[in-house]
Amino acid sequence: MKRTNAGFTLIELLVAVAIVAILAGIAIPAYQDYIESSRRAKVVDNYSKAVSVITAESARVAAAAATGAPGDPLPTSVDGDDGWIARIDPDGTATIPDGTGPAFATTADDDNGTIGISIADDDVVTVTRPAYGRFTEQETRDIDPAAY
Repeated sequence: MKRTNAGFTLIELLVAVAIVAILAGIAIPAYQDYIESSRRAKVVDNYSKAVSVITAESARVAAAAATGAPGDPLPTSVDGDDGWIARIDPDGTATIPDGTGPAFATTADDDNGTIGISIADDDVVTVTRPAYGRFTEQETRDIDPAAY
């Protein structure tokens, strides 16, 4: 009588498990690096957006003043409906890298990637990129609206 095999041998099963383990050992760290890289990119994008909006708004108001055209004044606060954060993110959709909170606040948060926006007594706006992920230190940019 002839017997037919209807399953896998133990060796075949062990080889398949070993292959899956090797692939997982390579894929999981690569995926984690990808996630961290995309989160750092989001922090950089939010920081660049804040710097660009503040610079553009300052230039717009300066150009309107130079030509005598009416225009909205620059914000004098960070928070509120008429503050810098509302100008940078008018619809409130920008979030920190993990998507659980707003991207901009009055102070930078190194733990969650929040961009800090502050105003000094001389109306200089400071934008701070947090030391998030592999960024080893905070980066700040002081923007003087009067310089435009």
